[in-house]
Amino acid sequence: MGRSPPTQPADDPGGLSVLGYRLESVYNGLPPDDDAVALDPGSEQLVVGVWHALRIRMLIQEAVNVTAARDGRSAEDAYLKLRMRAAQLGTSIAQVASAVIT
Repeated sequence: MGRSPPTQPADDPGGLSVLGYRLESVYNGLPPDDDAVALDPGSEQLVVGVWHALRIRMLIQEAVNVTAARDGRSAEDAYLKLRMRAAQLGTSIAQVASAVIT
């Protein structure tokens, strides 16, 4: 059986550098690294939350680009159109963006 990686509390000097490295990795598009040194649960949750937020941001940006190109609009107008559609449907802009992309 494999051993689980040791945990590194973020308030430990080494833990903060690991947290910074993991956040930089997800910012650069890499998924949270399960093989990395495990952080404390709150820090792990932060890394996963940032990764999900950045993926949603990329999805919305792609939908803005598709809408702008399709409708001959500026990116600002396309973003407003997506936000208005989400409000009309009572849903999130991420769900509207996903529908535009698929």
